[in-house]
Amino acid sequence: MTTYYLLYSICTLPPTPPKSLSTLEIIRIYKDMPFELLQDPRVNFANKVLKCVDGNVDYVGLWGLWRYANGGEKTIMELLLPTLRKRIFAILLKAYYTLPSQILRNWLLLTNEDELREFIAGQFGPEAVDERMVDGTVYLRIVKKKVAVGAAPAVKVS
Repeated sequence: MTTYYLLYSICTLPPTPPKSLSTLEIIRIYKDMPFELLQDPRVNFANKVLKCVDGNVDYVGLWGLWRYANGGEKTIMELLLPTLRKRIFAILLKAYYTLPSQILRNWLLLTNEDELREFIAGQFGPEAVDERMVDGTVYLRIVKKKVAVGAAPAVKVS
């Protein structure tokens, strides 16, 4: 039970500037644990989660831990997902113009296309979903057409 409380504390503590968790509560929990419990693999798991989410998030390490987590741990770790998805998406917006929807779903830990559509609607607005999601591709950035400086706009002559 203490290991779940430790993981819960890690997953619910708000970040403090600069992007770091306030770890005083977690240190108190560790301090109150008996030595035998500190050797428990589940406590080690919670500690690894802390290392992944504190400061600059180690997304690859976190997703590896997600796959290793048992049902109860995944349920607690789901508390992190909305915040992490937004942070991941902000990075992806800078790095990619388009991504296959399957890859984006995997990276955001979304289970189906409907969840991805809902997430995209939350980021860009519901009216942008059909424009951003086309034929299995998600358009993260819309390429703007360049207009030559000093060029006169096209005028239709009748």
